[in-house]
Amino acid sequence: LAAPLIQKIPNSALAAMLVYTGFRLASPNEFSKIKSIGYDQLFLFLSTLIITLLTDLLVGVLAGILLKLILQKAQGVRWKEFFGLRWVLSTSQIELIGIANFLNFLKFNNFLMSLDKTKSYNINFSHVKLVDHSFMENLYHTQLDFVQNGGNLELGGFENHHFMSKHIMAARKKVINPLRNVEQQLSKRQQRFKDIADELKCDYEFTIRPSVIRPNLSPFSILNKFRNAKHLLICNNLKFNLLVADVEYNRISDFNQEIETATIAILNHFERATQLPDFYMEKSGILSSSAVKLGMERVEIKDFSDWDIYSNDIERMTELLSNQHFVSALSEGDYSLESKRGSLMIHKDFEYQSRMNLRKLLNYSYNIAFSLVK
Repeated sequence: LAAPLIQKIPNSALAAMLVYTGFRLASPNEFSKIKSIGYDQLFLFLSTLIITLLTDLLVGVLAGILLKLILQKAQGVRWKEFFGLRWVLSTSQIELIGIANFLNFLKFNNFLMSLDKTKSYNINFSHVKLVDHSFMENLYHTQLDFVQNGGNLELGGFENHHFMSKHIMAARKKVINPLRNVEQQLSKRQQRFKDIADELKCDYEFTIRPSVIRPNLSPFSILNKFRNAKHLLICNNLKFNLLVADVEYNRISDFNQEIETATIAILNHFERATQLPDFYMEKSGILSSSAVKLGMERVEIKDFSDWDIYSNDIERMTELLSNQHFVSALSEGDYSLESKRGSLMIHKDFEYQSRMNLRKLLNYSYNIAFSLVK
């Protein structure tokens, strides 16, 4: 009905609105966010964007959908499985069977909306062959709806799934890993990680390509020394991601180069966190040259005389250390903390952590993370 009125708007005004809206939808930050979800999503995003610019919006959207179907077909999904998601409700347990993708979410969401949102339900994905990013993203919003009404949706059953990235909403594919099912093949170190993963309901990977963990290390000083990663513990939370891994890196001494192993924890993808400045801090007396290599200046802050603190943003650093929750969590251990581009790495001067110390590192990392999102 308003078409005649729209035709009276100058094209230059419509063009300005289009450029502004387009920049909001495809800003540089958006590319970085999509990349963190997975390279498959970045490929779809770029392909849809380019096709839309070369043709029109409708063709771009249809091409994006077709490309997504082709990607999932390449991942082993049969055509008849695309619409074959089934679920079984037993008291508070919802067991999913089939393929959980963007084609099936609306029907499944209608089922969730028919449930009592004041109650808690467990959604088990152990019999799901593939879960795509669109399904996870929409399910996340439904989770928030349940939480706001006093209920909850807990997701589980990802023990045999490989994640496309370490983002909480990343796509994941079910892959049978012999190491997960044959206990006698696990080394003592692998068994320790597996036990902790089972206890905390985290995901674990023992066979890791360097390319998998390298993007998570990209902000930090250890990247230029990084060689390999042996284990990976993935603890996804609605408010943040926690990764713990044993990494191999080069330690260069005065006379030679040695390969060392360290256990590190990385916190990223905070939902609501104090805007983290870039910083490096460690208890005084810990020998480390990381801060120097980061090119940061030493910062003297009252009441933190027993810490060596480095940052180029004194104002935000002072604000962070005025957070009593963060300070309380900080005092519970002698760890080094390095923050770059909103990610936080925690380690014990790049040392290998025993089973007891591994548990301490996990607890410390959780406490730090929760202090930042309160």
